This record gives sequence, C-alpha cells and structure tokens, in this order.
Amino acid sequence: GPSFIDWYRQLRLVLSIEDKKNYLEHHIPAALVAPPRQQVPPAALAAHVAWVKGQKEVANYNMHGMGKTVKELHAMLKLHEETLPKKDVNPALYAIRAGRVQKN
Repeated sequence: GPSFIDWYRQLRLVLSIEDKKNYLEHHIPAALVAPPRQQVPPAALAAHVAWVKGQKEVANYNMHGMGKTVKELHAMLKLHEETLPKKDVNPALYAIRAGRVQKN
C-alpha cells in the first residue's frame, strides 16, 4: 500500500545518504572457502566481515526505526502482497503462506 511505498522510499533515501543502500539491494556475498591447507586471503575475509556487519546494521536500522509492532508490520506486508502481480510472487512466499518454512 501507499504507506509501505512511502516507508521504503524514505528508507532508501536514508541509506543512500549513509552510503549503505547497497546492503538493502544486494545479497550478502558468500564467504570464500579456502582449498585444503590454504587460507582465505585476509582482504577477502575482511571484506566479507564488513559486508555482514553493514547488512546487520541496515536490518537493525530498518526494524528499529519503524516504530511498528510485528502485527502492524504483518498487516503492511499483507497489504503490499495484494498489490503484487501473481507472476512476481517469490516461491519462498508460497512456502511461508503454506507454513512450510522451517527454522534452522
């Protein structure tokens, strides 16, 4: 709905000002796995650790800055899902709706 779109637009604006918008739009790159008896280059490891830290900061900012309860967030999500075309629905969303999501 309109409140979700406004919120998302404001979130993108704040993150772009703080130079953290890339954490919102891209997945965390996989950590490099070194071949046996070798080490991951320190620069690659440091880059991955920095990315994970930045991603967590954005997620924290995202949830903390909203000031909404889980119930309100769920209502916003459901309203937004109704506006999505059926072909754009993520397969993970179907799993959530069907109750097939398992926690690690």
